[in-house]
Amino acid sequence: MSGGRFLGLESLVLAAFLVSAIVLGAAGTGIVRGPSSIKWEREYDQAIARAQAEKKLIIADMFTDWCALCKDMDRETFGDSKVIRTMADKYVWLKLNTETEEDGERLQEEFAILTYPTVLILDGSGEEVDRVDRFLGPSQFMEKVQSFVDSPDSLANLRKAVREHPDSVPARYALAEKLLDQNNYAKARPEFEKVVEIDPENREGKTDQWSAVSCQSGEIRRSDHPTRSPSGTVSEKQRHSRCHRAAGTDLPLL
Repeated sequence: MSGGRFLGLESLVLAAFLVSAIVLGAAGTGIVRGPSSIKWEREYDQAIARAQAEKKLIIADMFTDWCALCKDMDRETFGDSKVIRTMADKYVWLKLNTETEEDGERLQEEFAILTYPTVLILDGSGEEVDRVDRFLGPSQFMEKVQSFVDSPDSLANLRKAVREHPDSVPARYALAEKLLDQNNYAKARPEFEKVVEIDPENREGKTDQWSAVSCQSGEIRRSDHPTRSPSGTVSEKQRHSRCHRAAGTDLPLL
């Protein structure tokens, strides 16, 4: 009889242990699973505040209503389970319409966003680390964003090189070229000006593009406001031709 009671008690203890293990296992699985989707901020100031408090970079999806590839990236890249699992908690995510939201319009102008999709990577002060300026699938997107931290060619590291060597012509020129590649004439211009100031005799051969950049930034940056003549609208290509002929360069139209 006592043996039967002992076996019964043993069975109850074993059952309790198994239930506890199942409960703890389920809880543990829930913790490991992590977020099921990306949490988007819709206010720029809130994203900046979080980035500073949490010491994270901001991934800012700059979109328009008409951009079909933006919608594809929402679904295929930002909705991908691996992207969510790997990146959702590592960054502050911001989504802004560049045509209907005040912050979106301001950032579109500040960062010269002319193509979509464009995803800006920003630091806690709102400075651009770099950008993704085309559709990328999940794996490509993760690899690209993660490369910005260490890449010497990222905008953040080019800017860092200028801070560390403010009188370096190659450093200034590399930053200016990067900004020019992004069509950001307003920010490229002072960097080219500094190159000319440091090397007025063009000993390092880096100042010859300045005249063309100056012309471009003054004449063709506002492509949505074409100049007019008695014969009609002056095309972008015609204005560009005037620019590079006056500057004596063959700088391509961006």
